[in-house]
Amino acid sequence: MMKKRKLLLKHHLCPGDGACTTSLARELHRQYGDTVTIGCDTNQKDIYKHNPYVVPMEPTDPRVETIELCYKEGLRGSHNGSYPFHFATYFYKDFEKKTGLRVDCLESKLDLHQSEEQKTTPPISGRYWLVFAGGKTDFTVKWWEVDRYQAVVNRLRDFGLRFAQSGATKPGGKAKNIQPKLENVLDLCGWGGISEFLWQIYHAEGVICPITAAMHISAGFNKPCVVIAGGRESWTWEA
Repeated sequence: MMKKRKLLLKHHLCPGDGACTTSLARELHRQYGDTVTIGCDTNQKDIYKHNPYVVPMEPTDPRVETIELCYKEGLRGSHNGSYPFHFATYFYKDFEKKTGLRVDCLESKLDLHQSEEQKTTPPISGRYWLVFAGGKTDFTVKWWEVDRYQAVVNRLRDFGLRFAQSGATKPGGKAKNIQPKLENVLDLCGWGGISEFLWQIYHAEGVICPITAAMHISAGFNKPCVVIAGGRESWTWEA
């Protein structure tokens, strides 16, 4: 009988990066079934909240294999053209290199979950689009002028669209999160944590944002997302 492997996926990344690991956990479960148990050691625990494929696991357990996931080599490859694939797929490649287990990326879509209460109860009443007009100070190339976001909001309000503005306000590591205030929007900036952030996107009609976690999470929830691309990464890495 094959020995069951206890695999602890470790990553202490930004929310968008961490969210992109969730498809690996799902496909690992689908393709290896009961021969593996999957855990997660992350600073973004709420991204895995309600996830049926991940169980609590102790890193100190001698039976546990800790695999620290990294994408830096893939990002470099996206710059020079040697890795013209999506961001999430590199976690599969890195995982195979470190464990010897091949996991095919049959569906790169993120695997995100909500509680039954979150599914049935929206964070705010009524229909809304989410707009993210800010960014982090470490990668300002991802930013777009706030006046342009305001112009978009103003123009689309004429068509009856209602907007809520969201985004983190706490520091992200050494970087600051800056959220310039828009007019004629409901202000959700800094409201709650990652769980509330996912909840906002789950119930939104759509999202407008730069290259940020919101675009990956929108895709995970099948939400329309208009992305203002900053040009820092190859389009194949982020598309």
